[in-house]
Amino acid sequence: MLARRAVANRIHSVSPEELLELAEHRLAASRSIEVLDHVMGCGACRKDLKLLRAIHEGHIAIRRTGE
Repeated sequence: MLARRAVANRIHSVSPEELLELAEHRLAASRSIEVLDHVMGCGACRKDLKLLRAIHEGHIAIRRTGE
C-alpha cells in the first residue's frame, strides 16, 4: 500500500522503506534527522509514518503478551 502511494504525488519524498526503518528505529541517526525534517512538512509522509509506528508498537505489544 505504501509503495503505491509513494509513486503518486510525492516529489522529494522519502521512500516507504525509509519510513519503515524510521518507525522501527533502524534508520541511521543522521538520516533519521533528514527524514524527520521532511516528514514535518509533508502530510502524506506524516500519515504514513504514524501508521507504521502504530503497527510497530502493536507488534511490540503482541510480543510482550506472548512472553
